[in-house]
Amino acid sequence: MIYNLYVNIAGWSKLDFDSDKKVILDTMTFDNKKNKHTRYMIVEENEKLGPQVDILNSQEEIDHYINVYNERQRLDNMSCVELKKYILSKKMK
Repeated sequence: MIYNLYVNIAGWSKLDFDSDKKVILDTMTFDNKKNKHTRYMIVEENEKLGPQVDILNSQEEIDHYINVYNERQRLDNMSCVELKKYILSKKMK
């Protein structure tokens, strides 16, 4: 799977591409902090599903996208027991 990162500066320009989504998000975060850009497009090239496109149009959307990614990574790295405890703690609330 390949991820392509584009930034919108008077039109879409390719900023980076990599097979690791973390690298793409790090590039986007760096560019966002340095250049204050807030419009990005992430294209995930998936052989089975075709291209998946996420367009981020504001700082809030960028922050939310990164937070969702980080939460997903945290859940993916949990053991089965930890994940079960986490799910059960959410159900009890």
